[in-house]
Amino acid sequence: MPNWTPAFPLEDLPRGGAKLLKTDTHKLALFRLEDGEVFAVDNACPHEGYPLVQGEVKGRVLTCAWHNFKFSLEDGTCLKGDEAVRHYATRTNNGTIEVDLTAEEPAVAIEKAWQSLEEAVVENQTGRMARDVVRLLHAGVPAVQVLAYGAALDARYSEYGTSHALPVATDLIEYLNGDIEHDTLVIMQLMELVSEPNQRRPRQEWPEPIAATDFENELSQAIEDEHADRAIALVRGALAQGTDPGPALLRCASEHFLGFGHALIYSTKTLELLEHDDTHKDDIFSALTLRILSSTREDTLPPMAKWRRWVDEREFKAGTTPLDHVDELAQRLLDRKDKQVEQDFAQLISTSDPQQLVDVLVEAAAQRLLNFNPAVHEDWKTQDGWLFVTHPLTYAHAIRESMQRSSNPAILKNLIWCMAFIRRSHRLDLPEAVRPQPHDPTTPGDLIAALAGHDPQIVDIAHACTGDITGPLRSWILAGQATRPIYIAHQIKTARVALQEDRADTPLLAAARFLSMPATERGIRAQVHDATQLVIHGNLPRRLSS
Repeated sequence: MPNWTPAFPLEDLPRGGAKLLKTDTHKLALFRLEDGEVFAVDNACPHEGYPLVQGEVKGRVLTCAWHNFKFSLEDGTCLKGDEAVRHYATRTNNGTIEVDLTAEEPAVAIEKAWQSLEEAVVENQTGRMARDVVRLLHAGVPAVQVLAYGAALDARYSEYGTSHALPVATDLIEYLNGDIEHDTLVIMQLMELVSEPNQRRPRQEWPEPIAATDFENELSQAIEDEHADRAIALVRGALAQGTDPGPALLRCASEHFLGFGHALIYSTKTLELLEHDDTHKDDIFSALTLRILSSTREDTLPPMAKWRRWVDEREFKAGTTPLDHVDELAQRLLDRKDKQVEQDFAQLISTSDPQQLVDVLVEAAAQRLLNFNPAVHEDWKTQDGWLFVTHPLTYAHAIRESMQRSSNPAILKNLIWCMAFIRRSHRLDLPEAVRPQPHDPTTPGDLIAALAGHDPQIVDIAHACTGDITGPLRSWILAGQATRPIYIAHQIKTARVALQEDRADTPLLAAARFLSMPATERGIRAQVHDATQLVIHGNLPRRLSS
């Protein structure tokens, strides 16, 4: 039933005039046009809250006086493609203007907020995104559900499937604390990352589900053959039949060295996210399938030929023997002069505890990040940089997660891919003489101060820190020290892996150094150089890690 509420006498609102209506629950702007028709909208402009009663009306269009946003008085639609203002029905009853103040059903308001959030992401309207997230949280929607929705939006619009947004959505769950402003800040790290590359992209149209007689092998073959529609249709068919496609996708992400390990990272993070909220699993699994299929098969490049041959020649099975020289083996992997270590490591796969082999990779990858030479990042004539050198560490952790979720022997192939990845990156290291040294005991506060000051002794300070630095590190990341969403994404991912891989201090020290380093984030200079070299001279981009 309408809730007709008296506003004021019609004679108090002359033709062409505007008047503010205040009730216990509402502030409305009422406008009477020259033809006598009366309209009512929320007084606060949805953009930044400026009083719309001060706006200008031409015809049936209201213009906010502050930023020129324009709204239809007939239904509240923003004529500039932004957020609508709420519109209220009016009538005149015995000379009195009445407004229908019927409360909007909570479910309706929530659905509008979901729709508006999707529109805001596609239009890259960050302020609107934040407002919609606040509305959802204020309405009682769990923050984890909003993160999962952000991952679903990435799935629906990303051209080549799952992107960095998916693992960020998963990793941000641990940042949530129930405070609306804080959780909105957390969620906005994701929404900005989803929006930037997907602005005004068309929504994906997934193929219809098809049933398989041998799902895992049929999916593997479709991905190997790069038949995207068939692969996605098989995954959707499995979901329709109640089959979890996760284990099969982990296998598919392991058959090749895909995109520096991103396919496996995305796969493990997908499975973790869906344990928290599987509302959008159809979109998310479909996009993951597309990403695995679309990823660059790094193992087919000439520098990887030796390791590709090793993988093809082996029948993989996990060993069980404890490994008693983890750190020694990690140091050998970092020594480019030790040619025998590659064969030694590969042979251990069939005899040794695979989780301990991951320990070796984590330690070596963390050392590589810890010892990265910032001059490489700032050299615009090379493609390697800070983001690149985080990937061996996050990839190694994804191997561990995959092994905990599946016993498929194909996953063991990643041990060789990751070992090769680490070995190929030796030219990114700092000279040994300028690497970090021990430091006096410090506190988490000292560490944050060192991060803020880009202290060159950051690694030593982190190493000597005697308190829990989880909270300070997360606060540092949320404070927005990095600018581009892709850099923030790598900060979030690397920091979480470093905190999880706590067998030794090295991952955390490496993450602290990564977080502290001032780095050029815009790559235009490098792209111009690469373009000039290719177009004029026919030269490929230079990569030290190849």
